[in-house]
Amino acid sequence: MQAEAMNEASATNTDAAIAIVNRVRSRSNAADIALGSMTQAQLRQQIRHHERPVELAMEYTIRTFDLYRWANGTAAPEPISTVMAAHSKPFADNFVDGKHDVFPIPLEEMNKNESLNQNDGY
Repeated sequence: MQAEAMNEASATNTDAAIAIVNRVRSRSNAADIALGSMTQAQLRQQIRHHERPVELAMEYTIRTFDLYRWANGTAAPEPISTVMAAHSKPFADNFVDGKHDVFPIPLEEMNKNESLNQNDGY
């Protein structure tokens, strides 16, 4: 996340961000990314579509927060459905951006509190 934040802060920070990514990659004996080999946008894609999924492969909740953060952020927003489709996730074609970003409020809770409004799309 530090590398991602540094890269997003300024295009001049991309090499410093690559150095941080390389520190993480070295823990698993992965090859370094050459300094100066990527633009800010390319490193963003590398982090989103390779580094974070590989590093957090079995940590679903952290990955979920990444998807929501990227979809709602100001730095090159990327719809969750796009990421899911790019990674061949099952049921990606059923995901509706804007609807499935949140869960429905359970009917029992709606019945208890009349001032609640159901989330859009449910």
